[in-house]
Formats: sequence, structure tokens, C-alpha cells
Amino acid sequence: MSRSVSRLFGLILLFGVTILHADIRLGGYLRPYTAVNLNSPNNYMIMEEKARLKTTLSGFDARGVFVLDARHDHLTGRSNWDFNEAYVDLFFDKADVRIGKQQVVWGKADGIPINDIVCPWDLQDFILQDFDDIRIGLNMIKTNVYLPIVNLEALWIPQFQPMQLAQTGPWVFQLPTTATMPVYMGLDTTTMPPQPIVGMQTFKMGYAYGEYPGNNLGNSEFGFRLYGFNWGFDWALNYLNGWDDTPALEQQKLVTTDSLLNLQTYYRTQMLGLNFSRPVLSGVLRAEGGYYLGKRFNQVSERTPSLTNPMVLELVPIEKPYLQYMVGWDQNWRTWLNLSGQYIEQRILDYEETLQNEEVNRMISLLLRGSFMNETLSYQVLALANLAYEDALVRSMVTYDFADGLRLILGLDVLKSGKTSTSFRQFDFGRFDQNDNVYLKAQYSF
Repeated sequence: MSRSVSRLFGLILLFGVTILHADIRLGGYLRPYTAVNLNSPNNYMIMEEKARLKTTLSGFDARGVFVLDARHDHLTGRSNWDFNEAYVDLFFDKADVRIGKQQVVWGKADGIPINDIVCPWDLQDFILQDFDDIRIGLNMIKTNVYLPIVNLEALWIPQFQPMQLAQTGPWVFQLPTTATMPVYMGLDTTTMPPQPIVGMQTFKMGYAYGEYPGNNLGNSEFGFRLYGFNWGFDWALNYLNGWDDTPALEQQKLVTTDSLLNLQTYYRTQMLGLNFSRPVLSGVLRAEGGYYLGKRFNQVSERTPSLTNPMVLELVPIEKPYLQYMVGWDQNWRTWLNLSGQYIEQRILDYEETLQNEEVNRMISLLLRGSFMNETLSYQVLALANLAYEDALVRSMVTYDFADGLRLILGLDVLKSGKTSTSFRQFDFGRFDQNDNVYLKAQYSF
């Protein structure tokens, strides 16, 4: 659904609930945000103001929630507004229904989407946004049924929405513009195996979107979640049948003798997930796993040579079962020191050497946080490291509640480069190792 249609839908819902008898509550914030690159030439990376207005209308067995965001970017001169969420809740004796634009959060992992794949992410500023901002709200119908032992959640998303990547600015996931490949030349189409390598040739790489999921019932997404609290476990079983938020490079077409066109195509996938948390000793144990029945990965193959068709390597997506899981521990010692650690592993099953992705990808995360001065001064340090690619991100911030409703946030982001990846990674810290920055936010909440 286009942004204009989404806005219209939110306005209609807001008007419809307003005309009913309802208690109205308003809240929100104003937030200027500035970030400066610590590397030469020390330019501004972010300079914007954002305003959020949250309207809650509560009536008899119903509630409407409307979160309106407005933003002005001084670096581009652009201003925009949109509903981050706009939905109506209907309450029944043992069930409730939520209709409209909403965010759905699944799973126990902090900052790593294992089961939390219902809503795509907005990576306009990479992963350095607040998680209330980084998830993209989707138009859907979600129902919760409350049973004696377990609860059931079911959701239906009528239209696919992909992950949003930056198209301009410092956080662009730039795909290679050139590639050097071996070139063969057969004497004719029946000459196999091909003749020896003629040489290495550099090709210009172009990119375009291939087949995009159309707006029809067959392309909608749906999912289910069983969840509850039993025997000391806060647990959930998840199933999602939908589209992968990131496209795969489908193929290479020889446009000219030195130019290749790569098609980016979205594919459907299914995920089965399990997550739980449980108090153990003085801490909390968390675990989460997600198994994809089929996920597309780029595979290198060969073309058939001829007199007019040099043989070059070709990217062909291949479907493989895929598993990712997390084990985490939360420990609260004092108000000034709380620790959360996670180990994450991603594994391609039935692996083939021709795949461009690593067979196993391991990550670790460590989160330190605490508060002082009657919780008016707080700090947070988040470190994420990819063991396979040897890159990392360290994000530190200090928050001071200056006055009632007024909060000042001073932060520092440091990114470390490692091995170069040849395919898209959502947590590709090394790609942005020149984007170390210091930032300041002033948020007034009302």
C-alpha cells in the first residue's frame, strides 16, 4: 500500500473513532537530533527535527491508537509526515482484534531479528535508530484468543512491504559497480568443455528489481503464535508464511560485451520459531531459534559459451534450509550495573561451496547499562561483534533527565571494519567503518 493510501487509511480510522463517545489522551515528543562524523572532513551526518503525536481514544470495548510522525531533514531540505501506527482495538470476553497499521514484535533477542521478522526494518540510518523507529508498521489484522492454558495470536498482512535501505547519504548499502571475472570463448555452441580462459575481464554492474510480489490475495502474508507462561517459562511458538524482506540477486544478463545487469527479486519463505525466558539463580536465561524451510542465497554458476556469448560467472539464487538461534543471559547486580549478553549463530544447512554466503555466521553482543543520581543520569554501552567477518559496532550513550519531560542524550558510535562481504548483510558494520560519529539529542516529552 502506498504511503498516501496509508495516510488516508489512518485519517479515516481516526475520524471514525473520534465521532464515537471516547476518552481522549494526547502524548508525544519533540526531538532535535544532530550527528557529526568523527572522520575527515567531519561533516554532519544527521541534522533533523522530529515530532511525534500519539492520540489514544478509549471507548466501550474499543480503543483507537494513532501515532503521527513528522520530520524535517536540514541536510536534504525534505519534510514528511506519516502514521507510524494507526489501529483500532476491539475487545471481547476472551479475545481481542486489532485492525490497522501496527507493529508486531516477536521473540526474546535484543536487537537481532530471529523470530522478530513480521515487520521489516527501516535502515535509512543503518541500525542506529531507536527500535520504536526502526520497525516499519504494517497494515494488518491481528487477533488474540485467550485460552485456559495457552494463548493464540493470528495475523494477516494483505500486502508485502520490503526492508527500506538508504538510497543516498552515508548509510547506503552500495553494491559493487564493477566485477572482474574469467571469460571463456567456445568455438561453437557444441564445444564442451569450453576452451581455456581467454582472460580476466572487468564488467560494469547494473542493478534492477525483478519480479515484485503483486497486490493480490495469494501474495498476502500470515502467521500464528502460541504463547503463555507455564512452569516458570515465558514461551512462544511462532510460524510465519511471508516474503523475505531482502531481495536475492537472481541472475546476470549480458547487456553489452562489458556490462551485466543483475535482477533483485523477492522470494517467499516460511519460518518456524521458538523462544523462551526463565529466571535462573539471580539472572534470566533467554533463548530463541528460527528455522527457515527455505531461504534464497546467491550461488555462482556458469554460462554456456558460444562465438557471440562469452562465458562469465552467473549469480543464481538457490533455496536452502536455514537456521539461526540465540542464547542470552541477563544479570541485574545494582542500579548502576546491569548486564545482558547474547551469542547468536546463523547456519546454512545443506551447504554448497558455490554459495557466496558463509556457511556459519557467529555474532556476540554485550549490553551494559545503569543509572545514578536517583535515576536521573543513566548510561548504556552496546557492543555487537561478528566473529565470521571480524567487524564490530560499539554504541555508547549517556542520558540526563534535565527537567520534567526534558531529556538530553549524548552518544558515540564506533564501527570497526573486518573482512569484505560479497553479499548483503543486515549487520555489515565494516561497510560503514568511516561513519564513526558523535551525536546529541534533546527530547521533550509531553
